[in-house]
Amino acid sequence: MKNNFPLIALVLFLFTLLYGYPLLLGGQTLAGDDIVTLGIPILTAFKEQLARGEFPFWNPWFFAGRPLLGDVLGFFTYPPYLLLMPLPSNLTLDLILLVHLWFGAFGMAVWMRPRLQHALSACLAGVLLMFSGYALARLHLGHFFITTIAWLPWMLWAWDRLRNSIENESDQRGSDFALFTSAIALSILSVNPQIAYYSLIILALYALLLARSWCEGLWFAGGCALALGLCAVQLLPTSVTANASWDRSSEGAAWSYITDGSVEPRMLLTQLVPFFFGNPTRPGYWGQMGYGEVTAYLSMGGLFLTLLYLLGRRTIFKQRWLCGIGDDERRDTIRFEIFLVAMLVLSALFILGKRSPVFWLGYHIIPGFDRFRQPGRMFIFYTFGSAALSAWTLDRLLIQRTQLRARGASIVALLLLLGVLAGAGLWNSAEYWMQTPDTAHIFAGAIKKIPEALATLTQMRSEIILHTGIFVAIWSVTGMLLLGIFFAKTPKQVLCIGSLFFLLCAGDLLHANWPLQSTQPRATVVQKQYPETERVRFLQNALKDGGRYLCMDTALDYRTDGFQPELLTNRPIMHKLTTLRGYSPVNSKRFGLVMNQISGLPLDFNPGGQMRFVDEKVDWKLLALWDCRVVLSYQKLTAPELKEIASWNMDAAGENTLHAYQLKAATPARLCQPVLVPSDSTLDEQVLCLDSPKFDCLTQALVMEAPFEDTPGITKVDASASVHAVPSGKSGTRVFETESATPTLLVTAESYYPGWKATVDGKSEHVLPANVAQCAVPVPAGKHRVEMRYRPNGVYQGAAISAVSLLLLVLLVRRFRRDEW
Repeated sequence: MKNNFPLIALVLFLFTLLYGYPLLLGGQTLAGDDIVTLGIPILTAFKEQLARGEFPFWNPWFFAGRPLLGDVLGFFTYPPYLLLMPLPSNLTLDLILLVHLWFGAFGMAVWMRPRLQHALSACLAGVLLMFSGYALARLHLGHFFITTIAWLPWMLWAWDRLRNSIENESDQRGSDFALFTSAIALSILSVNPQIAYYSLIILALYALLLARSWCEGLWFAGGCALALGLCAVQLLPTSVTANASWDRSSEGAAWSYITDGSVEPRMLLTQLVPFFFGNPTRPGYWGQMGYGEVTAYLSMGGLFLTLLYLLGRRTIFKQRWLCGIGDDERRDTIRFEIFLVAMLVLSALFILGKRSPVFWLGYHIIPGFDRFRQPGRMFIFYTFGSAALSAWTLDRLLIQRTQLRARGASIVALLLLLGVLAGAGLWNSAEYWMQTPDTAHIFAGAIKKIPEALATLTQMRSEIILHTGIFVAIWSVTGMLLLGIFFAKTPKQVLCIGSLFFLLCAGDLLHANWPLQSTQPRATVVQKQYPETERVRFLQNALKDGGRYLCMDTALDYRTDGFQPELLTNRPIMHKLTTLRGYSPVNSKRFGLVMNQISGLPLDFNPGGQMRFVDEKVDWKLLALWDCRVVLSYQKLTAPELKEIASWNMDAAGENTLHAYQLKAATPARLCQPVLVPSDSTLDEQVLCLDSPKFDCLTQALVMEAPFEDTPGITKVDASASVHAVPSGKSGTRVFETESATPTLLVTAESYYPGWKATVDGKSEHVLPANVAQCAVPVPAGKHRVEMRYRPNGVYQGAAISAVSLLLLVLLVRRFRRDEW
């Protein structure tokens, strides 16, 4: 049997080129929310630090600083990003994501090909996996799932090679083991830890169900362990950041956080009719928020073939096991099918999240399960399993059409009829589906003859009728083509009909996913998303000597303020502006608690990575501790701590005026008297102490351990004490010159993480967490130069472990090569 890999690669490349034409040849660039607010700004910051000859330890631009190397967006250790660093950030992301679309599709085809007779079936598997709604909807949200999904089939392919080498005692075991280990390592490094975790679950189940001997388990465990070692340079710093984050402590995340984004049962309709609730990228959409998180549309052809297999496994495909194959092959075939069906079952059990008792059990029992939110992302099991099952089923039909004609055609006809009836049922029950909790107010308004509501209702009904009609049409053509395979008379006719079926599936996926594309002209995307406006220039001048600014939320939500897109989450990085706010999936819990206290919110309010600030509730003295020098608000503020320094009319009518205020007491560091809090106090209790009338946040600092063993009784900071910040020119380095008559505590406006190191006049000194979330350094009496550097031990330990793991892998490969000689 010819593998036809060059032909398969070409077909999938042409399909990728067709889908990515706007990006490759049309002058467009991806502009999903997470790309413009996370991907491009953070990648740009990383590049600029490298260009200055500085290792990217620290990101100073938002949240009062946070680790850069330990960020979950691991651009920095994934080789493709390093190779494309000279290119503009948006072009780098476009090329990497498109290449991984093709790479993942080709990998799926390569993995499935030995089990299939027809190259066409292998092509179908690749297209259904990488161009499914699961992959592409998230691509256009700006999620970097594609790069990790692409490695899933390659891990399985590498394991198959290694299994065969082990069984045959081949001299290629060393190189195959290296392939297997490298595939796992690259999957882990490829930016998205959640999808890497799910991929490892799939790999482990595959290895378990198809195991031939206990020896395979040792090789599997060794490969996984060595892969983790190779990734240690990224994993160890990331684990420190994750364990310090909100809702991601060492005990795991809260149930409410994990189940955020649970799939509503009604959203399962989108697996049949992707736009049943309207196009989620346009006004009038009335489905579940976050459509991209709950969709996994597989095409009508993929769904049809999956159902055909499930309904006809014993009646149609039983003959496949009776065609003279050996016992070992028969056993592997059965186990392979069980594995694919298990993928569907796992997805069905977990995607409902808080509505599923099995998900609750997984949350409490499965290691690592309580680290990731959005249960809808577990559609990856369904997408992967259905893509493989569809290709498997199509291949069986193509090679056994005559033996399966009677029963197979009957089941296809039954599915065809059921699909048409389902479409008709959805068509006729439009009003029922519109009376959901999210749309009941619209429906009730329409009943009352409100013109606007009536227009909305008419539009919703039209959307349902249109898209269910499209579903019925595509489903009918799909069924007719499959019937045509059964009754084709020559192999050429079979190949022709099979090719038409493949094109129908591919076209269906393009039709369903093209409307979700979020792109903008590459030539103008920077000017549109990160414009250099009058406000940017004002802030650059106001903060030229350092400091941060803060946007308030009272009149307009800062996160969606259309008047100032250049100041939205993380985008100020592009203008070298530092802000207290921002967005990241992983956010310091210490910092979040303090910001809740400053903004007057409940301490248990999950900031969602972006914080919330309402003008009338802000504690301006506490805010000044964070070197926040400029405050932007749409309201006129009268607090004595503030001084208005600028304003702008944001619309022609003058109804929205943005005011800029100077926060007078803001400084980058203070010399403070340490105030001890009980060592067994919780973070919440420490935060509440900041609001105590007995605590002066401008001259005192809360600490959990005495900073000076030989001088425990510091009662007052010398009135003549002073501290001066010295520009260091490096993102992860802070330099201060201090002078005081007594020992004191230097408290800086940097967010505390365990990786901070300090020296006082060149002598090492420990860094304490002060005021819950700030960094503090004990300073003796007199004049001193204090230098703080963010240098987490995990980076050096991880680099050493990665180097040793790489050396072990090389030695293992060389050993087996010597055996071969």
